[in-house]
Amino acid sequence: MSQFDQRAPELIKAEKLSHLTLAKDVMYQMSDVKFWIAAGVPWGVLPYSGDGRYTARLMPEMIFHLVIGLCGPTARTAAMLRVWIACMFGWNRKQIVFLRRCPIVLRTTTAVGLSNMTFYEEFKNRAGHNVLAAIEDGAVLRGGIAEKAIDAWKNAGGAMTKDDAWRLETPGSSIIAALDDYETMANAVRKFDVDGSCADYFFICLTRNDGISIHSQMEISHFGDLFPKGTNFQAIRKTAQLIQFTKVGSATAQIASSGHSSARTLMKYYLNTKDFRNGLDSSIRFLQNCLAANVVVKGGFEDRLEVPAEIIKWFANFSRLCGLEAVARERDPLELPHKNRTGSDFCLTV
Repeated sequence: MSQFDQRAPELIKAEKLSHLTLAKDVMYQMSDVKFWIAAGVPWGVLPYSGDGRYTARLMPEMIFHLVIGLCGPTARTAAMLRVWIACMFGWNRKQIVFLRRCPIVLRTTTAVGLSNMTFYEEFKNRAGHNVLAAIEDGAVLRGGIAEKAIDAWKNAGGAMTKDDAWRLETPGSSIIAALDDYETMANAVRKFDVDGSCADYFFICLTRNDGISIHSQMEISHFGDLFPKGTNFQAIRKTAQLIQFTKVGSATAQIASSGHSSARTLMKYYLNTKDFRNGLDSSIRFLQNCLAANVVVKGGFEDRLEVPAEIIKWFANFSRLCGLEAVARERDPLELPHKNRTGSDFCLTV
């Protein structure tokens, strides 16, 4: 019976299964770095002493990590790929950790679509029999079938909420290649998942103590040597949302690209940094300057302001180019409230 079986602790004890162990003489031989170099392990994988040399002897934990890594994906491998997905897609921790077993839904000559289960079910309802049959065949979709599949994908996206995850990537992208490689490694050890507890999930890994596991409680902070201190999924998602905003340029477009149903969550939890707020304030001030300059020019009182005429003219010209045609006219005192009828005033019409 395999030591990589996932069992409840009492069943492991009853069946006299133990954690992965190696004989002392084997451990000693494997602790020598030369052993792993001869086996073809790259230098970059081995511990670095920091003084220009590599560690001559490996600690037991590193030995077990290398042994397990030769059999299938490790917890560290899963952690790195999860963080990569978080950085690329901006998904939250739950969406990534519990990613469905086959996350890649469709492949066309121009796009590769991956999603969680909720989106996949919505996509199936919209795709139609011909599209689904072509996807089940495992072929790359082309022509009219591919166009129908992409249309169904986009329509399904309009019905999703912030709790769902979906993404279209270009074929051959590095993240798609990494997902394909990880799936190959994971499938090689799925036979050890005898009770099927990990059967529905993409991210499974081999561990010394738990056998096959999805490591649902694994945090980025567990791998301090891989990631900077303070790195977590929430921080990564927030940064990804800010970067995405600079690409799409508006909160409205950001809602669609991030899967949120309104701007409230985005503004409250993600687009709330000091720099972002300053950027919004700057945009508002720019719009106010454009409108004000147009009013000043139309009203003919540029010389009343302590602002250089060329600056006023620049903002006024820019406002007209942007379609912000403001018309200032002298308003009759009778149009004003009774208490303000002391002379002429200017009003703004946009």
